[in-house]
Amino acid sequence: MDRYQRVEKPRNETPISENEIRITAQGRMRNYISYGMSLLEENGHDEIVIKAMGRAINKTVMVVELIKRRIGGEEGAEDRDHSVVAAVGVVDSKMKSGGGALEA
Repeated sequence: MDRYQRVEKPRNETPISENEIRITAQGRMRNYISYGMSLLEENGHDEIVIKAMGRAINKTVMVVELIKRRIGGEEGAEDRDHSVVAAVGVVDSKMKSGGGALEA
């Protein structure tokens, strides 16, 4: 494995949209839940986008389920009972130390 080295790809930094929450492993769940509820109730968003990677995915699932449970008792919650879960795959590119072609 020492014949290969990792190649850094340029990342397209996309700005965080107004209704997006990015969850980290260090953040507190109650903060994410209260922020999500404020986006739905106070700011009037019909949907929120919650993103996470790695070890924060378990926390994200719990946050989404708790937010769904909190809005479940409200009137009109049947309109919000739709959730979409998507996954994104990541591929590391490695290059031979001698300058060979890229391999996935």
